[in-house]
Amino acid sequence: MRHIPILAYHRVVDVVPGDDYYGNCLPRTLFAEHMRTLAEAGYHTISLEVASRRMGGDEPIDPKSCVITFDDGYLDTYEVAAPVLRSYGFVATVFVVAGLVGRRSLWDAGKCCTAPLMDWDQLRELARRGWSIGSHTLTHPELARLPVDEARHEIVDSRRVLEQELDRPVKTFCYPFGNWDEITYELVRLAGYAAACNDTWREEHRPFALARRLPGPGPHPLAR
Repeated sequence: MRHIPILAYHRVVDVVPGDDYYGNCLPRTLFAEHMRTLAEAGYHTISLEVASRRMGGDEPIDPKSCVITFDDGYLDTYEVAAPVLRSYGFVATVFVVAGLVGRRSLWDAGKCCTAPLMDWDQLRELARRGWSIGSHTLTHPELARLPVDEARHEIVDSRRVLEQELDRPVKTFCYPFGNWDEITYELVRLAGYAAACNDTWREEHRPFALARRLPGPGPHPLAR
């Protein structure tokens, strides 16, 4: 399968909290530098839906296209990251935990402090601005550890909730914690999604396990 770079972010913050257990928080200044570097290098962003179609097809791939993704739907994606992206004409795909919209990241409890998540109005505004909204399940579980019926419920019903609230198709998915196996891979495919993303520590690159890059501390997010 051909590849278009897919960047994976979680939180973009002004001050990185001391209990950033997962290392998910990136300072606003470094994120802004990432986006400036991409823009100056001539990159443009496309949705994950468009990227997955091109990677799986025969049409030419623009070597300067890339996808920016945000996991979880944190409020700072809307308040901090989105204005930076907008200043460069960039859009992104955000994977939303459909059962916790407008609440907090309860899956972080016990590991690090929980953080507020976007509400439905904020998600609708991003969608109107050209952002793509994907599913990140209902409650952010480790899918491969669940009974099949529970995993199917998280995968199928999260999409139903998002489509009902946003009044638009939801075609992409991302596995919480990068936790999936061949059974959950097949559940996602059968649920009618067009594509799904890996976490950054997994190297598989298949239609429902698309490889992503975690931008490091350096100034160029696509640097190898």
